Amino acid sequence: MNWSAAFQSGANLAMPCASALWRACWQGSFAIGFVFLVCRSLRSMRCDARAWLWRGAYLRLLLALIGCLTVPAPAHLVGGGRAAVQPPVVAHADTASAASALGQGSPDPHRAGVEPRAARAEPSGAGRLSLLISGLVLLWGVGVLVCLFRVAGEWVAAGWLRRLAEPIHRGEALFDRDLLAAEMGMEKLPELLMAESVGSPVLLGGARPAIVLPTRLAGECSDTELRMVIAHEMAHYRRRDLLWGWLPALGHALFYFLPTEWLAAREYDCAQEMACDEVALRYGDASAGEYGEMLVKVAALHKPNLQSRLVTVGVAETPETIKRRLLAMKLPRTSRAGAPAAAGLAIATLCIALPLQFGQAPAAAASHRAGRADLSYHPKAGQSYLYAVRIQSETPHYDEVSSGNVTYTVGTGAEDGVTITCSGNLIPQRKSRDGSFDPGGPFYLHQFGFDFLRHGPFAAPNKVRIDPGGHLLQIEGDSQLPRALGDLSQLVIETLASEGKSWETDNHCAIVVTEFHPVAPLSHFGREEQRNLPATEHTVYSIGSESGALTTVHKHYELKTRDTVGGQPRFMLSGDGDVVFDKILGMPRSLEFKAKLVDRNTANTVVETPITLTYKLLEGASREQALNPPAPVKPEAKPLSAGDIDQAIVDLRTQDSFKVMGAASKLAGAAPTDADRDRVTRALASALTHKDGFARQWATKALGVWGTPDAVPSVIKRLEDESFAVRWAALEALGELHDVRAAAPVAALLQKDHDFAARSLIAMGPRAASAVVKYLKDPDWSVRMQACIVLKEIGGTAQANALREATADENGLVKMKAAEALKAIEGRGRTPHSEAI
Repeated sequence: MNWSAAFQSGANLAMPCASALWRACWQGSFAIGFVFLVCRSLRSMRCDARAWLWRGAYLRLLLALIGCLTVPAPAHLVGGGRAAVQPPVVAHADTASAASALGQGSPDPHRAGVEPRAARAEPSGAGRLSLLISGLVLLWGVGVLVCLFRVAGEWVAAGWLRRLAEPIHRGEALFDRDLLAAEMGMEKLPELLMAESVGSPVLLGGARPAIVLPTRLAGECSDTELRMVIAHEMAHYRRRDLLWGWLPALGHALFYFLPTEWLAAREYDCAQEMACDEVALRYGDASAGEYGEMLVKVAALHKPNLQSRLVTVGVAETPETIKRRLLAMKLPRTSRAGAPAAAGLAIATLCIALPLQFGQAPAAAASHRAGRADLSYHPKAGQSYLYAVRIQSETPHYDEVSSGNVTYTVGTGAEDGVTITCSGNLIPQRKSRDGSFDPGGPFYLHQFGFDFLRHGPFAAPNKVRIDPGGHLLQIEGDSQLPRALGDLSQLVIETLASEGKSWETDNHCAIVVTEFHPVAPLSHFGREEQRNLPATEHTVYSIGSESGALTTVHKHYELKTRDTVGGQPRFMLSGDGDVVFDKILGMPRSLEFKAKLVDRNTANTVVETPITLTYKLLEGASREQALNPPAPVKPEAKPLSAGDIDQAIVDLRTQDSFKVMGAASKLAGAAPTDADRDRVTRALASALTHKDGFARQWATKALGVWGTPDAVPSVIKRLEDESFAVRWAALEALGELHDVRAAAPVAALLQKDHDFAARSLIAMGPRAASAVVKYLKDPDWSVRMQACIVLKEIGGTAQANALREATADENGLVKMKAAEALKAIEGRGRTPHSEAI
């Protein structure tokens, strides 16, 4: 046997285990100490919330070990059987000193001119350290086995205790058990047993749970006291304390050497008993004084008893625990409810969710990086990539197209991944088969809980951070696409192969369905209900054709909800597409993806919606044209007849979405007449609060044509509309109305609807400049850049000083736009005739 290789393999396993144990010890001790301080500080906290806190602390202790533990493969297996002497591998950064000591490795036998055995005859300092750590890890493993064998022994002893106990078939105790079960809402009842050998009341677990009462206790306690004892053990059963007992049992087995675990075990047991006392007092028909006397009597009769959190749970009485439980019962019960309990559970969640650091075996990590060398995300820092995106869906009644240009800007200075900021808008266009307007079907389907009318604009540029393989490391912001197509900020991101020609990914997600329930058939009134449908995503990738730097990756995608109708998924989205990836550019160039969305509703009817999703990287002339599109040519507007205007006013005052949209769109495309302006404005203003978003959108658009100064406040209110389409229409209308009262509220939307807000401010002219200048110091660089763009068109010498300061902005794009705006103002050489708002 090669003892040297065996020692080396053992060291490779021991070092990451020791590192993981150390990190788990300090992270878990921090969580335990935090919970201890909270429990001692908030003495009026509900007892059940206190128990949940300690459950959270133990769960955090175990998760800390799982999150830190990574075991690399032995060195002689990594190299494919190639014989080599390698130094021990240290898996974690917090063992940097050990890594430095071990980094020299074993002496090279060929370089030293001696045989390997001679080179290792005298262990180095690194070898002695490895030997010490391996011994400690081995000792820890032996202790873990001893603790587990002890639990197994207690399990066997619990079985013997059940065999020795006699069932209680009649009497007051059995009646009390049945009555308490009914009051507590328990359907399955534990058996009621009595045994001479048991030292105190216990609850036995397993397939047949049972409450075991000492024979002596049954003879010396009154019926009322016995009822309180049974209520306490029933509380253990109701709270599932035996099921949760695996947390402290496993925590003690793995961290038996840790003093903070001993503290946690004591506090866990005490909190659990207090919580059961609280339940027993509620259902035991006894006062706190009577219950306390019962506890003292049980403690006086107590003798050493079988105690295992996985097998039994009972009253492990000590003078200290009795004292604390009696003091807890003296607190007013109203002070231990409500907000403190909620706060306790929130803190427990916080303890569980403290950051974990999951490691990766060095050999596997190196292989992962090597496999991605020719197909990886490595875009140039500071570069912007502009894509033309188009989504087309064909429903049975209408067609919907969302299209636009989306920019992905690569951040600088990222050490552990690539940061990409997504900005841009997709403009939805929707019409029915016959060309008329369609307000939408009975439901809207999206992913991750976003409404239909919010998939176009984004509240702010959205950031994602990925590793070279396209794995998401961090997400900021939301830019959800309709029909469960995901997030626009991640549209150009795919999970790339670590090795091989094909690979698969799986993910869990949630689809939100918004369903409309009318109060009557064909009614426009009703209520909307949102439901979360758990779903799974499965994607299969395969390498296709390759041409120079371009590689085609075929993608097959399936999304299925767990909810089914007739044995089939309630919703299913499946399709195939091809991604053309540029290995030199480090980004994809194009995607063409065709899918089908299948909806099986509760009426067992199937609706299939074909969807086509495409994007293409714009470069050269096409990029310049997209960034600087020609101004649209408006068709010449013609006045409406008096009859058409009268009919439009009548339609605007109805609740029919079709009629309101048809009338408003006709007015928006017509030349206004002064004689009818006032009454048309009033009718349009009444439609601004219509329940349908498309109706509000077209009424707002029409006010931009017909509106009088009296209508401006109503249009300004539409800037707060939940529908982005209505907000955009209001921005366009306010720009057309040229009313400076709207300058400040419009400027406030430079972050949320930046492109449309900027165009509206520019349309208002120089008098809006003073409302824009303060946004040159906005925390968001994109808002500062938009302010510079607006001031380039409408700014004057009053804004010159602020723009000079902006030329020193930390963001390069802001500096460039500020310099352009300053140059434009100096070229005009004038001050706007009125800049006061």
